[in-house]
Amino acid sequence: MNTTPIQTPQQGRDPSSVLPSRPVLRVDVLLAFGAIGLGVVSLVTLADLSHAQMVRQAAFLTVGVVLMLGLSRIDYSRLRELKWGLYVILIGAILL
Repeated sequence: MNTTPIQTPQQGRDPSSVLPSRPVLRVDVLLAFGAIGLGVVSLVTLADLSHAQMVRQAAFLTVGVVLMLGLSRIDYSRLRELKWGLYVILIGAILL
C-alpha cells in the first residue's frame, strides 16, 4: 500500500511566482467565427445589389468586431457595483 501524501503540482514553488493562466481574449471562438461569417455572407449578397451598401455594411461589420473584442476584455461582474446608477440611467432613457 502506498502511503505517500498527495502532493499538489505547485508544491515546493513560491506561490507568488505561479500566475494563473488567462486567455488572451475571452471570446467564444465558434460564436465569433459564426458572427463574422454571417457578416461576410451579407457583404457578398450586398455586393450584387449596391457597392455603397456593401461599403456601409463592411464598416458596420468592422466596428462590430472591434467592439466585440473590446467588450470581451471588460469584467462585467464589476457592474454590480454600479447597478443602482445604471438602473436609474436606463429608467430615465426609457422615460425619454
